[in-house]
Amino acid sequence: MENLSFRLIHLLRCRHMTRRRIRKLLHIDPSLKLVYTPSFLNHKRNIFPSEKAYEQFQADLNNPTLINQINADINTYLVITIVDEN
Repeated sequence: MENLSFRLIHLLRCRHMTRRRIRKLLHIDPSLKLVYTPSFLNHKRNIFPSEKAYEQFQADLNNPTLINQINADINTYLVITIVDEN
């Protein structure tokens, strides 16, 4: 994924991702890159309440339409996240 801000927006658009889960992820991996790797499976039980929730999250994570929508939104709107410096 492109940068930390994009990864954060992408994760927040996925089903079953909450601000509390984002905080857990940021604690485990401040770069939010781990969630995009196969080794994330080791952490899924600490983040998601059920296997179904994890499967739906993974489906959204790998959905190219969602990524295209985020790119369009970023080009249209000024998006500021908690990880942006200024």
